[in-house]
Amino acid sequence: MKFRIAIVLLFINLSTAHAQKITDTIFYNNRWEICEKPIADYYRIGTLAVDSFWFFVGPVKDYTMDNTLVMSGHYSEDGYKNGRFEFYYPNGQLMQQGNYENDKMLGVWKFFYENGKPKATILLPENNNDFRFLQFSESDGTLLMENGTGTFHWHQHELAIPGLTYSDGFLLTGSSQDSLRSGDWKYYYIDNADGIGPRYIETYKKGVLKKARYMGYSTMSISAANIPFSFQPGKIDRTEQLVRDEFINKMGNGVLREDNFVNFIVNGESPAINLEDKKFSKAFSKIIATLERYGKKIDYTDKEVDGAIEFKVSDKGFPEAVNITGNITPKEKKFIQYIMDKFKGIQMPDYDSTVAIEGYHKIYFFTFDPRPFLPASLKRDIPKYFFIFSAVPKDKFLTFASDIKKEIRRWLHRSE
Repeated sequence: MKFRIAIVLLFINLSTAHAQKITDTIFYNNRWEICEKPIADYYRIGTLAVDSFWFFVGPVKDYTMDNTLVMSGHYSEDGYKNGRFEFYYPNGQLMQQGNYENDKMLGVWKFFYENGKPKATILLPENNNDFRFLQFSESDGTLLMENGTGTFHWHQHELAIPGLTYSDGFLLTGSSQDSLRSGDWKYYYIDNADGIGPRYIETYKKGVLKKARYMGYSTMSISAANIPFSFQPGKIDRTEQLVRDEFINKMGNGVLREDNFVNFIVNGESPAINLEDKKFSKAFSKIIATLERYGKKIDYTDKEVDGAIEFKVSDKGFPEAVNITGNITPKEKKFIQYIMDKFKGIQMPDYDSTVAIEGYHKIYFFTFDPRPFLPASLKRDIPKYFFIFSAVPKDKFLTFASDIKKEIRRWLHRSE
């Protein structure tokens, strides 16, 4: 057994010793996926060890794109988190701080609200699921627990990245006496947290679990709730797994392209969107479909949007002279430009060796109210605005939609 461990350690040491190290700026989107700078929300200054395994080494610091610090910490030479880590909200307020030992959160960790007020002080032993709350306050400063005595509440995904939690998870309410778990610890499935009882109840006395119950269609005794809680920000797993956005990952017919990532990180090559059919009509439709797919990048919640993208196709087959107009932000225009720059190799049709379609082409984008085109029974569930990219301007689109309104309603009626 010792021999096998020694061989594994030797392999790791040799790999680390010969690993190529890249110290550079890495950009991330708001889901903490590696992306390109034009669409980034954050960036990291740090060092990647590149070999059979990829991992961070040495000091790392993460910032928002306006240079506000959101994390600082340190990785060992074999890629483990060690020492002090501090995490901040995008507004610069401290979110949490504490120490790692060999990749594990240990000891006292302090948590804060985005308004700067203290949130919780939690003691994390070797088994993090045996956590102990030492202090807990509401966001308005109301103190619920002090010196390990009092109550607290904590969501299972309290520190998850918004939009990435696949399950709503559990809300835990509990109490402690002299830093020891006491009384009923109740686990509410978050959908049932208002007015519907807990799904699990654990009862403690002086830190010892006395009984546990599952509250389903009937109540039954169980050994423990066994609901895992993590006090580590969700971004850590994302950055350590080197999760990357689909522009870097899947630029070839939806197939994972590992070489795109390697070329991007090691060689700085920006991946392009590969067109299955390079003819102009097909490429034009592909550009619109791609823009449509990322329409959520445009904020249209409180305003009507109307704009256009004008461009030419160069003799080398990519969009050039791109001009974006309309009432969207500079950052949103930058994102549209980023998409347009991804398309390469567009083929214009020719007749008698002459390019048939020359000059500028336009793609329109706008919001419209879908409710006038829908039956009354559906209107209450429909948002005020839809946002689309289109080959025709808004007025023509609305005229067309009005012409087929009866057909839309008839089709919806048949579908009900």
